[in-house]
Amino acid sequence: MRPTRRKPSLPEAGVPERIVSAATGLFCEKGYAATSVAEIVARAGVTKPVLYYYYGNKAGLFRHLFVRHLESFREMLERVMAEAKTTRERLVLLTREQLSYGRRHFQEMRFILGTVLGPRRDFPRMKLEEPHQINRRLFARLFSEGMASGELRRLDIDEVCAAYMGVVLLASLRQIHQPARAPQADLAERLVDILLSGVGRERPEGDDR
Repeated sequence: MRPTRRKPSLPEAGVPERIVSAATGLFCEKGYAATSVAEIVARAGVTKPVLYYYYGNKAGLFRHLFVRHLESFREMLERVMAEAKTTRERLVLLTREQLSYGRRHFQEMRFILGTVLGPRRDFPRMKLEEPHQINRRLFARLFSEGMASGELRRLDIDEVCAAYMGVVLLASLRQIHQPARAPQADLAERLVDILLSGVGRERPEGDDR
């Protein structure tokens, strides 16, 4: 039976954020299925009716976390698209923002990656593809505009998006696994330059090897 969403008698400031923080940590540490509502409210310092009031149930809280973090990421993408002018500037700023977000919110990054890459049976039913496709369309727009302006070669958009997202994903995973490692100030620029220039050696004209 679905819990009744009764308004808490004395709601406190910051309660939703405490619940979100507690749930994110527990879902990362134990997984969704192994985390109980009792554990979430104990860590957040609230009661079960408070959680039910704000999020309905554990599944509703999980969906809220997933959508919230992806929407935050999308807002960052849109801001970068508006602020930077050239494709390289956009890519550098976008990469820097993603790596910075991963350092500041590595628990949230672990949560998102675990949800996207983990077995679907371990999570409540929800449409994972829709928010992901929204972000993917923003990446595609960035590269399409770069090709239209002549800054980039005309290549398959899906393959270019996959190459860029793969590079940033691996860099983000390294940060998650090594959170104490000092960030490299110019890492975003170097990753983008490798992507744009490639890693193959320059061949003399007529050299087909």
